[in-house]
Amino acid sequence: MATARPAPSWGLLDSVVRLHKVGERTEPDWAVIECSETRAYVTLYNGHDRPDGASPFRLSPFDGLELLVRVADDPPYPTALSIRLHGDPDKDVRRGTIGGVLLADGGFVVLSSCLPDARGSSSYIVFDAANASLAMIRANLSLTFLLSVTYTPLPIRRTDGGGYVLALLASDANRKDVVCLMPSPLPFDQPWQLKSPLFPPEKPTWFNADEEFSSQGRAFWVSLGRGVLFCDH
Repeated sequence: MATARPAPSWGLLDSVVRLHKVGERTEPDWAVIECSETRAYVTLYNGHDRPDGASPFRLSPFDGLELLVRVADDPPYPTALSIRLHGDPDKDVRRGTIGGVLLADGGFVVLSSCLPDARGSSSYIVFDAANASLAMIRANLSLTFLLSVTYTPLPIRRTDGGGYVLALLASDANRKDVVCLMPSPLPFDQPWQLKSPLFPPEKPTWFNADEEFSSQGRAFWVSLGRGVLFCDH
């Protein structure tokens, strides 16, 4: 009797994440990652133009978001991720597109937007393996802020066991540092929280992170040429 081979001790994750189109047959080697909590949204057209000039589109909660995985048995062949929508209310105009893996570390996987609507809304999709949760988070910051140290949000697991916090570093019009935080769980339309960090005066004005990670509730951004920057939530 044949025995199952043990799972490999390491693997590669394909950086490309595709969107399974509605009605597309799923190959048998793809499996849905079971999540106990899923929070997502879609952008819908109200059916009329706003007289005040505001956007005629609105965000609506959506519970049909699924994350799929195709595990490679033999590295270095890559394991792949995919996204699927069930019951998409805007399926006739939604574009299938390609997203990407921004971060896979510490029990988290962060994806760039691969669920655009016809209006180009951008988002992050965060999978938390420890809590089996999948969350879609708006990537839009205020137009007065620009991402600075890195374009990848860093998940920081809360030390009290209450989920995680997404952290981004940005700068305002005066080039002052701003920490942008998105605690979990929050409603899908919650704006990013903004805080002023207390970095030491010797921090370089320009600091681009080559790597980032979190440990014991702290966020670390590492520049190979300028050192390590960390922030305590």
